[in-house]
Amino acid sequence: MPGLENIISERTEYLQDASISLPSDVRGWTLDTRGSPLFIEPQTYSVRTLDGFIAWARDNIVAIEALLIAHGGLVFRGFDIDGAGDFSRFVKLFDSFKVGYVGGANVRRELADEVYEASQYAAPLKLPLHQEMAYAQDYPGRVIFFCLKPAERGGETIICDMREVTRDLPKALRQKLEAHGVSNVRNFTAPRTDGREDSANEHPDQKSWKIGFFTDERSEVEAICAEREMKTLWHEDGSLTVTVDFDAFTPHPVTAELIYRSNIHLDLYTDRALAELPKAVREPIQEMFYNQVVKSGIYLGDGTALSEKEVETFNALFDKHEVSWDWQPGDIMLLDNLLTAHGRNPFYGNRDIQVGLLE
Repeated sequence: MPGLENIISERTEYLQDASISLPSDVRGWTLDTRGSPLFIEPQTYSVRTLDGFIAWARDNIVAIEALLIAHGGLVFRGFDIDGAGDFSRFVKLFDSFKVGYVGGANVRRELADEVYEASQYAAPLKLPLHQEMAYAQDYPGRVIFFCLKPAERGGETIICDMREVTRDLPKALRQKLEAHGVSNVRNFTAPRTDGREDSANEHPDQKSWKIGFFTDERSEVEAICAEREMKTLWHEDGSLTVTVDFDAFTPHPVTAELIYRSNIHLDLYTDRALAELPKAVREPIQEMFYNQVVKSGIYLGDGTALSEKEVETFNALFDKHEVSWDWQPGDIMLLDNLLTAHGRNPFYGNRDIQVGLLE
């Protein structure tokens, strides 16, 4: 196997013959010359079986991690993975992201050890491209997905090469982001008193801090936020505002490349962003935003927002570099969470995609 340094240096050619970097019992191929993701398929029965696959992955973990940095994403296809328990065995080959979903924007149901359900974002809507927990100082270095059941129509997990997006940012926009950084303001409601649980389909701002931080003790929330460099502001009604300030570009821990990492490009809190939602869903969210003491939003460090034109520039870059393909049952996709953004196309019918967070 080539060394990590060689694999990374060859990435500018996108490892067009990626199979030479893989053992002979698997083969690698890409969708096109962009090179992300790299699909890896078994070439022998012994590697295809669950036990054989886990053993193969354990023996080749250094190569897997090197190829992940080179390509940004890997898809393991054709291996005998059938259910959350099987997926959990593969996830545990890697170091887990210990923070998990504490302080996260969505409710996540745990399906197996270190395995969670994917975002339950409304099926008719496209989940925009983003890096997982791009609203936090600390974030999972890698995100891993498993397809148990593809949607009947649509529902592809889309990805995007953030190296390319960063490279293509207009100079003036990049300098603006570098100069000001990003301030992420999020609100949590007070814990419910009506006996209801927070719904996975609700807007993140409609979720309580009890659910978001997995505790009903304010002191524990304060401790978690202090450790994660989050500023807290409690309100008379028991709700909570959390603010996180950080740079818009993050150095990769291995290659030291500066990569754009933020959600400031997402238009989440305007009437335009909510326009596709049914009126019965949209109006309570708009009322909630109106009544917030500190308005949720993703701002530049000086408190201003990107202009509509700048958001459109980001959208055009993401559209340019977006990649998607049809899920197949048993597919596992491993992403470098800094180098590759992910999202989801709208879908129809039942869909079961599972996810894990890794260091």
